[in-house]
Amino acid sequence: MNHPEQPLEASQNDDTRQRPTDDGYKSYDALWHLTRINLPSEDVTSSDAPPIQCTIAIIDNGAVVKHPYLRHSLQLKKAISFAAHPNGAFYASSADAGTHDLPAKLLQDLAIEEVHRNVIESVRKSLDGETVEPMGRQTEERLFMTHGTACAGLIAGKFTEPPVPKSNPGVSVEDIETEARIPYKGVDPNSKIVPIATSLEPDPKQLIKAVLYAYGIGADVILIPRGISTNWSKKNGKQRNSEDDGLEKPDLKPYWQALEAFLISVSRLIPIICAAGNSGESTLAYPASLAGKGGGANGVIAVGSLSYYNYRSSYSNYGEGLTVVAPSDDAEVLNRHQLRINLASRQSYFHDYRSMNTVPHIQYSYQAILALDVPGSPGYSGGSQAHPDDDHPANELFDSSIGSLALFGGTSAASAIASGAASLIVTKLKQNKQAADGPAIKNLLCRAAKMRSPAGDALKLDDMNGNLGELENDDRMRALFGAGLIDVQAALELCSSTNCSDKSPKTAKS
Repeated sequence: MNHPEQPLEASQNDDTRQRPTDDGYKSYDALWHLTRINLPSEDVTSSDAPPIQCTIAIIDNGAVVKHPYLRHSLQLKKAISFAAHPNGAFYASSADAGTHDLPAKLLQDLAIEEVHRNVIESVRKSLDGETVEPMGRQTEERLFMTHGTACAGLIAGKFTEPPVPKSNPGVSVEDIETEARIPYKGVDPNSKIVPIATSLEPDPKQLIKAVLYAYGIGADVILIPRGISTNWSKKNGKQRNSEDDGLEKPDLKPYWQALEAFLISVSRLIPIICAAGNSGESTLAYPASLAGKGGGANGVIAVGSLSYYNYRSSYSNYGEGLTVVAPSDDAEVLNRHQLRINLASRQSYFHDYRSMNTVPHIQYSYQAILALDVPGSPGYSGGSQAHPDDDHPANELFDSSIGSLALFGGTSAASAIASGAASLIVTKLKQNKQAADGPAIKNLLCRAAKMRSPAGDALKLDDMNGNLGELENDDRMRALFGAGLIDVQAALELCSSTNCSDKSPKTAKS
């Protein structure tokens, strides 16, 4: 950590700087993240028993309902949006509108303080018997559902249509199912996805509704792939709302407190997998920060991201409570603690980095995660699927006439990949008639995780914020990677042991 890993050349006439020269970039594998988590090539969850499918509720912003790689997995009759309507809106025609069925007994198995139970019960009662409105599929999904679609695809995406010759460059959401042409695979294509859409506003009542709904439909795994701004101070129990010009909202305190208690109590029955956050800080985003509560004795799983080169992705939050890491992309860094630069970018030609030779130079990863996309201009790819760098080898995977795939990343991608792993573990445990609750899944992921890749390459330290110096090496590794990189094969093998929960989670300590 005290010496530069590799000095960067500064010559603007050096043609070798146009793109990296390592073999990993030249032989770009679109689904490299599946190999990195040691995903078995065969279906190890299959058995002679009746098929078991894991249901994953994604609390995000929805998913495109007619994406050809998701049609087999999306549970449209259960998909709902609390962003579109306070009571929720189904992806359905007006004839299919219904009412909520969230009975009072729904909360009876939860170990939760009475004061918080009363708050959750008040929210449940507010939905009880309320009409769930139909929602038009075309408008909202095309504008808002890129993130949720990408996450859903990383879990359960599957290439199901044979290649069809391109017929119409102006492909719509309806037509895209006839234009699919690129093989793709999520971590667990056999799982079922229930999209639960929420808005980006810090609204604890809406989030309680989303978790209530996920719990009420019997989800096996809950994924929250984005951080939530609680926007309130536990110190004084007040919330500030910028739209109200700084007016304080102490009346929301009980809802935020109840949401926290609710998430932890539900996680003891159902694993709740959360993105660690993308601000590069040494504290986790909410609700991933709940993973360390009570010494980590809950089912909240905080997932950080790891770059292709086995460094923590520069943006990935770390520190107390981090459970495991999974593959994702990377981002540039230039500060007094490290230099991580994309030399394939033409912007690098305008800078001379020789003056920073005393700063540790960390290898930047060009490899992103290939995920599903909303077709057309609303998608991440803008419909073109062209990478910003024209010579990026991933371009040969894309058909520029449609927008079914895009390069994706962040701890969102890592947490989605982890959710696919959790889905496989849940399925295996159910086949073995073993407990598949949150703590059991958390323990298995942690016990199976490794501080190295399947190829044997060790995970590597970086100190972007200069705050790891006082920690011992093991504690540094734990702070950056939690228990380590997810290993699906090892976790599934542990499912066959006599006691799947015989060790405590090895989550990060402060």
